[in-house]
Amino acid sequence: VVNRYGSVVYGSLLGVFILAILTRRATALGAFWGTIAGMAAVLYVYNWMPWIAFLWHNLGNGRFRDVAVEAGCAFAENGTPLAGMGMAVAF
Repeated sequence: VVNRYGSVVYGSLLGVFILAILTRRATALGAFWGTIAGMAAVLYVYNWMPWIAFLWHNLGNGRFRDVAVEAGCAFAENGTPLAGMGMAVAF
């Protein structure tokens, strides 16, 4: 449950953190609306684009399971799996 709801916020928080580190031009109001826009984008994809899924699952205790191969999106043209904690798409 924590990962499901946390993933709505974590990307936006990372974006605000990086914004604060890399630029002095950012304002509090801009960071706020950027965070809101990021969370809205994640919620939109989550609710109305269910075919977009995570390619790995957090198992807890710092362990992850790569599901890109199971999802069929990590294969080379010859059918060998390519991805490991990432994604490779063959057309």
